[in-house]
Amino acid sequence: MPSIPVNFMGETYKSKKAFCNYIREIIYDIGICDSVKVNYPKYYNILCELFKFHIDYNNKTNGMIDIKIQNNAMDSGLETIIIKELPKNDIDISWYSCANLRFKNEINNFNDSLRSCISPQIIHFKCNNSDKCEICNEVKSEMHVDHIIQFEELKEKFLKICIEDNIRIPKEFSELTDGSNRPCFKSEDSEFSEKWYEYHEKNAKLRILCKNCNLTRSKYKH
Repeated sequence: MPSIPVNFMGETYKSKKAFCNYIREIIYDIGICDSVKVNYPKYYNILCELFKFHIDYNNKTNGMIDIKIQNNAMDSGLETIIIKELPKNDIDISWYSCANLRFKNEINNFNDSLRSCISPQIIHFKCNNSDKCEICNEVKSEMHVDHIIQFEELKEKFLKICIEDNIRIPKEFSELTDGSNRPCFKSEDSEFSEKWYEYHEKNAKLRILCKNCNLTRSKYKH
């Protein structure tokens, strides 16, 4: 698949990866900083434009007066924090997700939110089952939890139930606050997320596969 150029502030980057690398260079050029606005005003304007790619931009930036950069909670990299008029309202915003244009694709946001919702079930299954691949019977460095009834089929059948029962299907998304910044459903869509969690728990059939067996499996045909 050919790379898709990214246009940003009058400049064109040959791919999403090139754009992400450009933003990463800015973040690490600034380094740990209590006030990007004061110390790096040019970069401050760039980051303000970057954050417009965020799925929850209006809520995240409401009352913003500055940006600071600090080590993340896992001490594995730098994170951006929006400083607000009231310090207690300061909030993190993922520069990496914005730079990867993660929130630009509504379909991906929806699918990722579905997976975020049922991640406790996936983690529980993986922790309580053998690490041996059920297809090749080997144990490899990277093992996946696979849906025997494919995820897309489960999703398709669940959405039909939602339409029949007049359950509102989410169109807007938030992000998890566990450090992963993965898309997730908003609190106002709790009915949908709870129904999906229950449906998946009842109907999903899971198994452990190695990465190769999982990724070479035939895709679900609608």
